[in-house]
Amino acid sequence: MRKIGLFASVHQADILAEAGWSENNNVELFDNFAPDIICGEVRKEDYNSKSNYQGPGEYKRYIFDYCKARNIRFVPCDWFDDQTISATQKGELADADDEIISQFDSIVEQYLTVGKNSCIPYNSHQFNALVKKKQELQNTANPQLHKIIWTDRNDNIIKNIYSTIVKNPDSNILIVFGAEHIYYIKDELEKLIEDIIIFPLENCKQKIDKVKE
Repeated sequence: MRKIGLFASVHQADILAEAGWSENNNVELFDNFAPDIICGEVRKEDYNSKSNYQGPGEYKRYIFDYCKARNIRFVPCDWFDDQTISATQKGELADADDEIISQFDSIVEQYLTVGKNSCIPYNSHQFNALVKKKQELQNTANPQLHKIIWTDRNDNIIKNIYSTIVKNPDSNILIVFGAEHIYYIKDELEKLIEDIIIFPLENCKQKIDKVKE
């Protein structure tokens, strides 16, 4: 039976290091999952044109090399446009009042603590719940910008991932996206597919054993 896995990627390697983790640990997780396909946070047009921008830094640092070395097919599944970029640059909290800013700062503090202390850093249901809470607050601050920055982008990402899943019914598929996308991807895919989604990829004991080695 094929497997569908979700992995919340952290774009900065130094943030992983602060949690006592490394991208080599990620590679071990991927190998244990044994993907045939990785769906990643790169746009199709950028990937096909070999644009200078090929998604967040981890793709050039190790994910593309990982796929090439193991003959794993990489499928670019990100989506955004100029409107997304402009809205992101402005930021949902640009016009937020002090109360919302205070609530946001409190959630982010919890989010970082929980993320660092998750069995696999930033890969846990508790962390996902905090991301959802954080984004709900951002939506309260500016619904229009939140829709452009997150909802529209995530919905198009879901379409790309779902298309890949449907077209490859016998393949193990690992979905690797930034940690703030994962709760939404998981929730939406569970509505669309019957496969059990594996998240997080391993349990806490396995993580502790790896770190001790």
